[in-house]
Amino acid sequence: MSKVKTKRITQADFDQLISRTRSILTLEHPFFGVLSFGMDHVLDDRIDPPTACVNGMIVRYHPEFVASLSKDEMLFLVAHECMHPMLDHIGRVRGRDPKRWNIACDVVVNDFLIKDKIGRMPQGGVLDPDLMRRGNGVVEDIYELLPPDDPAGGGGGHEQMDSMEPADDVTDGEMDSKWKPLILQALTAAKQAGKMSDLVKRLVEQAVVTPPDWRTLMTDWMTRVTTGDQRTWSRPSRRMAAAGMYRPSTYSQIIGEIVIAVDCSGSINPDTLNMFMAHVTELCRDVQPKLIHLAYFHETVFRVDSYENVDDVSINITESGGTAFSPIFKRIDNMGLDPVCCVVLTDLECYDYGVEPAYPVLWASTTDKVAPWGRTISIK
Repeated sequence: MSKVKTKRITQADFDQLISRTRSILTLEHPFFGVLSFGMDHVLDDRIDPPTACVNGMIVRYHPEFVASLSKDEMLFLVAHECMHPMLDHIGRVRGRDPKRWNIACDVVVNDFLIKDKIGRMPQGGVLDPDLMRRGNGVVEDIYELLPPDDPAGGGGGHEQMDSMEPADDVTDGEMDSKWKPLILQALTAAKQAGKMSDLVKRLVEQAVVTPPDWRTLMTDWMTRVTTGDQRTWSRPSRRMAAAGMYRPSTYSQIIGEIVIAVDCSGSINPDTLNMFMAHVTELCRDVQPKLIHLAYFHETVFRVDSYENVDDVSINITESGGTAFSPIFKRIDNMGLDPVCCVVLTDLECYDYGVEPAYPVLWASTTDKVAPWGRTISIK
């Protein structure tokens, strides 16, 4: 019995297909039409698995994958590949598991393209409204919600429609210089054509003018208060939809003790708690505190667990009640601690703040409330 050959697109047919796809995007979705002309599109049968791969400068397509797609699916795919570099997904990976990160990015990208009615998502594309909702549409948060121990290499069983890789010999600054003007050019073209959707407007705000999110603010704060900002930290791209978790390039010495206080009044949902602790522990790996004190509180501090190794830190809430903040700082004094800083996760639904201590305090608030002293950031 002869082996059945898998259908493959020829170079000539691919060139015609890409030309037609970009033309249709330009006419029907001019924002993505302009973006699509910002990268080269080539065939490459070395891609494994045989899908597509983008690096911000070039999109590579496996000939078997392209041959399996309809015209509408090709429209979707090309727009999909444009969104990865536009939102700096390649630069924001920051040492995370690449497969798991790609799945998180695809959750956001595919959700947008489907809502904006651009083509049709190919079979195998990731569509997970629940993950999108729980992660607030932020790739970094969605990544944390995905199972880390998937035998396939991350992604919690979701399939991959493409992959991402860094461009050779291209710096973050050079990539930024390429894409920011391209995004603004695409925005102008969409406005002139009268085809600027509200979704695209919000997308551009994320890509070009989004202020730093809570991770960036917390990272900068902890760096400043624990090290005097003597280390070199990687700054977030201005094109980012949300900042990643960054590490300093060098370490000087182990710092003192850090207190992390967790509100156990029942107002912090598990997903928020897990995302908060994931970022805090990552920062602790970077600044290397001598001890980490994890304080659980409601109207009193009912337990303090202390750790020398950040990898041993684990959450174990055993009580709930009202809310009072002054017991946190009284307990720190009673234990004879002199922490370099204290970070409090809370909804700030309380008026008992007590007296401001000598050490810096960061209030990580799940609401829009602001504490009367210390630094407040919103992690909604």
